[in-house]
Amino acid sequence: MDTHELARAFAALGLDLHADLCSMLNDEHIHHTERRGCGFTQATRVLAEQINQARLTPTPRGRVFATDNPSPALLGDWRAAVTLPESRILGAWIEGVLKRDAQGVGLHVAAEKLKVGSCPLAEQFFLEIAHGRIRRGGSVNVLVDADGRPRLLEKRGLGDEHSCISVDELIVNGVRTPRGSLFAIDYADDLLAQCPATSSGRGHIVALDRVSGRLLRLTTLAVAPEDRQRTFTAHYRQQIEGGLFSPDSTRIEQLCAFAGEQLP
Repeated sequence: MDTHELARAFAALGLDLHADLCSMLNDEHIHHTERRGCGFTQATRVLAEQINQARLTPTPRGRVFATDNPSPALLGDWRAAVTLPESRILGAWIEGVLKRDAQGVGLHVAAEKLKVGSCPLAEQFFLEIAHGRIRRGGSVNVLVDADGRPRLLEKRGLGDEHSCISVDELIVNGVRTPRGSLFAIDYADDLLAQCPATSSGRGHIVALDRVSGRLLRLTTLAVAPEDRQRTFTAHYRQQIEGGLFSPDSTRIEQLCAFAGEQLP
């Protein structure tokens, strides 16, 4: 099996990626499970775990580099060596966990892991919401920054509670995360009673600085529809075979538009 272009790019700089992460990038069959989805999805989970930490931690479950103390000084122009959009996204995360220098709207990171799932079907309700469909009993909250700009969409009463997808970039511990990232958030139970309703009346407008959260992984919506089959392989096939709503054509821009329409 050919080595993934991202692993080659960092190796050329003297920053060899951990063997387990290389296995994920190479999409070896061991990662094609009902819970993992595919190698790329699992790689985003590993990197998300590192991003949620204030610094790079070489834990057994989250090794990123082959050495325990890689030097940020080795980072060079790895982007010139990659061609795939998914490589650029993940490469930026790898660079981010070393540099931790991104500036912008940040998310307060929860001190402990939150009980929100990240299985390959976690996109199910977000795909429906992108088309304006909110099932009976469900609601969708819009989390906005200090300027009132939507950053996250949170679904309630639709699968796992407090599961969110980003509709704009967020900074987590100095690492830039793109639209289409899956998050778990936490807040006091009485917070929503203090928040204005969305224009549809099917949710609330919540200030981002009132919640804490953790990054879980990238969703399939983080890449364009034409790139999903190549990027997410078995994960994407699970969504197709599971009958999710338009996983082959829905774009993150539709969720961004939905979020904007919910502002009063």
